[in-house]
Amino acid sequence: MRLSDLTDPAKVVAAMDLCDRMTPEKFREKYGFGQARRYLVAHNGRT
Repeated sequence: MRLSDLTDPAKVVAAMDLCDRMTPEKFREKYGFGQARRYLVAHNGRT
């Protein structure tokens, strides 16, 4: 994964939309993320 994948606003929003469609648990499992420990991203009234 490149840094631009994490900082490009369009890619971040696309990843959040995908997470919403998959459910956060399935998204984290598929992409190897753990549960947030410090920060959450808020977008369209959701975290």
